[in-house]
Amino acid sequence: MIEDRELEVWLYHGGSNEVFQEKFNQILETKIRNSGNRISSSVSVGGGRAYKSIKLTSDIPIRERDGFFEAYVAAWSSIIDDILIDNHEIISLIDDAYEQSLSEFY
Repeated sequence: MIEDRELEVWLYHGGSNEVFQEKFNQILETKIRNSGNRISSSVSVGGGRAYKSIKLTSDIPIRERDGFFEAYVAAWSSIIDDILIDNHEIISLIDDAYEQSLSEFY
């Protein structure tokens, strides 16, 4: 989703059980909140629907690029590199929340 020069990407667990997904969202949100400032402010949890687990945002650097498409790709790159690949803390929190959700749900 593109709004206000910001790219918004939702990641979600592919399961179909909404109760499990809500449990996962609650656990992950608590883990992120308790992690202090180690998680980027561009990462948030939850949304209007249970399947929307993690929202990742990045500014679209329109002024720093030659065109909108180049700026859009740069925003995607920022989300992938800075948040998903290089941020080992968020990856660990997601893994931990998923494992805890499984053990509590089943």
